[in-house]
Amino acid sequence: MSYGFTGKITHGSGLKSKQQKINEWKNRNRRKVMPGYPIEKVFQTKEEVDLYLSGDKIICLLCGRSFKSLCSHLGIHGMDIQSYQEKYGLPFSKGICGVNTKKLLSENAKHMIEVGLWKPVEPEMLKKMRANCKVQPFQPYRKQVGAQNISKTKLISKKNLRQDRKKGTYVYWQEEDYYKILSLSEEHNLHPHEIIDKFKNIVPSLSQFVIRKKTDNEFKKKYYLVVDALSFEMQAKHGMLGNRFVQELKKLKSQNKSNREISELLNIHEVTIEKYISKNNIKKPIKTSCVNGHPYPEGKRRCQICNTEKTRKLHNRLPREIAAQTDAIKKCRKCGIEVLAKRYGSPYCESCRTESYYESQKKYFEKKRKVK
Repeated sequence: MSYGFTGKITHGSGLKSKQQKINEWKNRNRRKVMPGYPIEKVFQTKEEVDLYLSGDKIICLLCGRSFKSLCSHLGIHGMDIQSYQEKYGLPFSKGICGVNTKKLLSENAKHMIEVGLWKPVEPEMLKKMRANCKVQPFQPYRKQVGAQNISKTKLISKKNLRQDRKKGTYVYWQEEDYYKILSLSEEHNLHPHEIIDKFKNIVPSLSQFVIRKKTDNEFKKKYYLVVDALSFEMQAKHGMLGNRFVQELKKLKSQNKSNREISELLNIHEVTIEKYISKNNIKKPIKTSCVNGHPYPEGKRRCQICNTEKTRKLHNRLPREIAAQTDAIKKCRKCGIEVLAKRYGSPYCESCRTESYYESQKKYFEKKRKVK
């Protein structure tokens, strides 16, 4: 049986066109893995990352095939871009594509902005997007970069230098610049460390400031005077509460104020107040008068005036001036001395009570002897 080839293949003939064969071959080789792949190595240094992303094409580390961009290809392996970057420690800020494709994408984006088809994201919106995005893990190459940057800054800071970005050179900090930190802290009522964070480019760094404080004694004295003049809230924030705070605590404790009241007055946590009270042995003063202002008698800790007033209220008694008119003050049955009537009926004075008690005791013991 022979077929007459006309250039077209009829449906159901069993033969395939050239394009169909190419597509089949592509689909077959699509998931093929090259020998030596997948690679499980993680990028450790910045140089390795730059070398991997510097070519016109990028090699897929899962199968070993090269592409202009891995964005669409990673779907075959059941992975997305972020999981691929996490696996191999690649930076999240850089795209997984060749150099030429990056250029084309950037040129297209610039052209779209010029024409007005696309607007860049506003900074407020960017902040919201960053807040909502997932926390990305820390890659190994970033540790190496961070260590290099820290070593550079330490060298610069220890040498008392500052970078002049306009000229691209380093200039020495003057003595006035260090004293400027202290003057700014007095103006803004902030700790010198917070001033350094706020005015980074105008003022020396924190490491330089600490070195200056250690080496120069006059500067150190000035620093402690400035910190001591700050508010107690600011001092407590940096753990610098001094003698002024202790004296204020003693003053408030002498006024018989509780720890909670002191914390509300000074805007400091109650735990720190308790700590400083125990550390400096601050105690409440010994009371010389009661709540109502009556002085305590010598050798006693109770106010007799307040106690008598209490008893009068309990037994519905009136004050001493009115009590004489209403027979609240009565005479003793035996002696005839005036006595405050604490109970209803005829009262007795203390001496007469003791005598009557002793007489009753004698009678009781005499009866016992007679019975024996």
